[in-house]
Amino acid sequence: MTPMAGKGARNGARPEHRVVVTGMGVLAPNGNNLAEFWDSLIEGRSGLGIATTFDVSDLPVKTVAELKNFDPRKYMDFKERRRTGPGSAARLVPASAASRKSRRRSKPSPCVESEVPTGSHPSSCPA
Repeated sequence: MTPMAGKGARNGARPEHRVVVTGMGVLAPNGNNLAEFWDSLIEGRSGLGIATTFDVSDLPVKTVAELKNFDPRKYMDFKERRRTGPGSAARLVPASAASRKSRRRSKPSPCVESEVPTGSHPSSCPA
């Protein structure tokens, strides 16, 4: 426990470490942008379905969470797509959306840290 725990801190976090979410972007099996994803959550729609990008006839489980109707050409120019694998494109597109939604117009000062956390299952990245 930190020395500040119990003095206005939550879960042992130090109060001087604050986080501000300035923009969000989503690319998920149940939504290709934040609005679609949110609607899916509210309506209880799952992103699971039968695999379509590879043969599952010999596999005991055929259900996967694939990205649906995701076309990197809508978001990236030819050169950028050529240099970017499908897994990286799937992380760059929502990160770019988050950055745009943040409306940051200037470079951050050296005193401000900026981060775009991403999540992806290793199987989405080609070997």
